[in-house]
Amino acid sequence: MRITSLLLYMALIFTLYTCGSARYTLNKESVTYEELFTQINQDQNKLHSFEGNARISVDSETFSGTFMADIYRNRHDSLLINVEGPFGLDVGKMFIGNNRFIFYNKVDNNFFSGSISEFNNRNFLQFPIKIYEISDVFTARDSLVSMKIEKFTIDKNLFYIQGTNTHVKYEIWIDPHTGHISRIEYIKNGETVLEKEYRDFTKQNDLYFPTKIIIKRPLKKQAMSIYYTHLKLNEKIDNKRFIIRISDNAQQFNVSLQ
Repeated sequence: MRITSLLLYMALIFTLYTCGSARYTLNKESVTYEELFTQINQDQNKLHSFEGNARISVDSETFSGTFMADIYRNRHDSLLINVEGPFGLDVGKMFIGNNRFIFYNKVDNNFFSGSISEFNNRNFLQFPIKIYEISDVFTARDSLVSMKIEKFTIDKNLFYIQGTNTHVKYEIWIDPHTGHISRIEYIKNGETVLEKEYRDFTKQNDLYFPTKIIIKRPLKKQAMSIYYTHLKLNEKIDNKRFIIRISDNAQQFNVSLQ
C-alpha cells in the first residue's frame, strides 16, 4: 500500500513537472497565433552569438556528401564556417560580413573575395541555399512574414498555423514546450517547394535551439541535414576565430574588380 502511494505521488510530481516545463498550454483558446509569432521573433533576436560543431549531409541527384563544419556567428554581422571533408581534411573557410564575402578553397588553393551582393545568388555546398540564407539556416532562424491566417488549430500535440502571402502558402507547426517552430512548409501552386524541420532541442542561456535541422526541396529531390554535436549560445567568441590565414601562393580573385 505504501509502495502504491509512493508511485502515485511520483506520477503526480512527474505530471506537474512536465506540465510546468511547457512554455505554452496546448490550447488555442488561451494562446493566440500572434503570441506565438511574437515569442518566436523575440527568441530569434535574443541569439547574439553562436558557436557550433556540426555534421552536414547533402543529398541530391547530382551530388551526395558529408562534411564536418565549425560555425561561428557574432551578432548579426559576422559568420564564419570552417568546412572539413573526410579524414579531417581542411576543405575551406567561408566568411560573411556586413557587406563582405570571403571564401578560401584550400583544396584548390584559391581565394575569392567581394561584396555580399556579388555572391548572394551563388549556392553553398552543392545545395541551392543562397549566400544570404546561410546565416539563418545554420542558426535555425525563419522570417515570419506578414501573412493572412487561414487556419489555427492543434495537430499532433503541436500548434498548427496555415497562412498565405502573395503566391506562397505556409504550413507551420510550433512546439508548445520550446515555443520554437518544429516544422515549416512553403507551398507554391499546390506543391511543397521547401520543408524545414527542427528536432532534439537543447536549452542554453534561456534559449531553446534544435540540434538537428533538416531541409528538403521535394520537387528537386534535394535534402540537407545539419546535426550539431556541440553548441554554445550567447557566449563570448574569441575574435581570433574570424581570422582567415591564406597561403602565400593561393590564387586570388577579387570579384569586385572583375
